[in-house]
Amino acid sequence: MKNNRFEITALIILLVISIIVFLGYNLFDVLVFKNRFTLITSPFTVIKCKKNICTTEEHYQKYLNKRYYAYINGEIISNRKIEFDKTNKVVTIKDKEDNKYSSRDTRLLLSNKKDIVVKDIRLEDITKENNNDLNLKYSEKISYIFSINDDFDNDGYFDNIYFIKSQGQGSFYGALIYSSNGTTEILDDSVANSEYALYTFNVRNVIDVDNDGILELIVSKTGYDGMNYCTQIYKLIDGDYVPLNECKMVNN
Repeated sequence: MKNNRFEITALIILLVISIIVFLGYNLFDVLVFKNRFTLITSPFTVIKCKKNICTTEEHYQKYLNKRYYAYINGEIISNRKIEFDKTNKVVTIKDKEDNKYSSRDTRLLLSNKKDIVVKDIRLEDITKENNNDLNLKYSEKISYIFSINDDFDNDGYFDNIYFIKSQGQGSFYGALIYSSNGTTEILDDSVANSEYALYTFNVRNVIDVDNDGILELIVSKTGYDGMNYCTQIYKLIDGDYVPLNECKMVNN
């Protein structure tokens, strides 16, 4: 009888210790990795983040059986299950009115994090305007220059993100550029002798993950006809936009 009581007491103590360790681990996880989140972007990419470290998930199947918040045009529309077309790598989600949205839509963003602020992007086509301030190397023929104007660094002044495609000196050129306080910085660019070999850039979403007023960028880097692409998250760190994940090209 005494042995049974001892064993029961030991089991209870172990159970209590296990519960305390479990709760402590989860509290630590929340405090240290409170910015842990998963994104499903357009074109289809699964990106997992912890603080300022993000990875592109190659084994994405385990993420497809979960519920996600869907952000479209700056608004959250639902917390629903997703459908996935494995052949074409297209994610589809329906809202309560049964309207269907897919990852073929340029601005669709899915996340397991509810409180992300997703901005409604307004593109300004400045192809025909003066672009001398950008100091483009290849500007004999400009296919497009799109600008997004916002207060990216939360300093009270509006700045610009540009993504560009142009041609000159026998080369094709694509670039992603950040302009702030009179300073222009090329975040990434691509130069090729053939348009088929050129990578172009597109700002898919502008978001505020931390709700601190500092805006992050979700950018796609795409090959000709979208046959291969990668998606990167850019974050402002010490005044400079830096990618949080590697650009791993996948075939569509």
